[in-house]
Amino acid sequence: MSKSNKTNIQDLQIQNLQYDREMVKKYLNKVCDGVITIYDANKLQFQFVEQLQVQKLILVKCKGINFTKVPCNITKFEASNCNIESITGIKQMMGLQQLNLSSNFISDISELKFMVKLQKLFLSSNKLIHLRPLSSLYSLLQLDARKNDIFDINGLRNLNITNLNLQCNKICEISALSTLQSLEALNLSYNQIVSVRPLKFCRFRSLDVSKNLITDIIDLNQCIYFKDFIRSNQKVPTPFQISFSNRVQSINSSRAKVNQIKRANHKTRSLKTNLKKHIQEQVEFGAETHINYLKRVNVLITEEVTQ
Repeated sequence: MSKSNKTNIQDLQIQNLQYDREMVKKYLNKVCDGVITIYDANKLQFQFVEQLQVQKLILVKCKGINFTKVPCNITKFEASNCNIESITGIKQMMGLQQLNLSSNFISDISELKFMVKLQKLFLSSNKLIHLRPLSSLYSLLQLDARKNDIFDINGLRNLNITNLNLQCNKICEISALSTLQSLEALNLSYNQIVSVRPLKFCRFRSLDVSKNLITDIIDLNQCIYFKDFIRSNQKVPTPFQISFSNRVQSINSSRAKVNQIKRANHKTRSLKTNLKKHIQEQVEFGAETHINYLKRVNVLITEEVTQ
């Protein structure tokens, strides 16, 4: 087989045959390129995988996974949609840098506290209610824990996370996030948050707080690094009561109660705005918003607007 050919091995069975094990091992190491994906398998045995130079192991719709049998030498492991209820034994995989356990039935992640080399962790669509075991994962940079039942995020205090997705949970209190000095992208949409005051000194590039119960976003005045700001279906009187830095590039403020949009008294970029009611296509925002760098604004309104 030529090096240019790509091989997708979904089911490999070698049984009762005379073959050169070393030759097969070398061949698989070549075509797998350090990544093995296994589909629809039950009660996997990983002895053969252990002998290969595997860096990333992907299990898709595999049942009955025994984490104590998974090779310890891999650095990336994915087991999504595998009906996993318990991750007992996963702590022996201490060299993992990336772990994906999305779309399972996991409620206890206490063993993850031993996996201090983790940099990327994906736990979406499980049954988590808190993230306390993650408090020791100081190498963690990316966490996706959307679509759970999380209400307690205190386990995230003082971590070095740069990208955090907590969409679709039951979060009310977000003071723990005020300690995340490295955080750049945060998604808190579809929660039960009333105040964003703890976020006022964070250095976000992107923030999504849509579909919450927020009544005031004035506290975000100190967030001077915004590129994207998304807020919709809130109880804020107007999205333009906040004075952004001149680095904001995108604002999405759908279904907000916009009372007034003032014309600029200085040079700003002409902005195309998507308004739900009778607003002309070209609108320039007032100097009080300080958004010279704004490239896109999406404002869907529910009340009559005056200019």
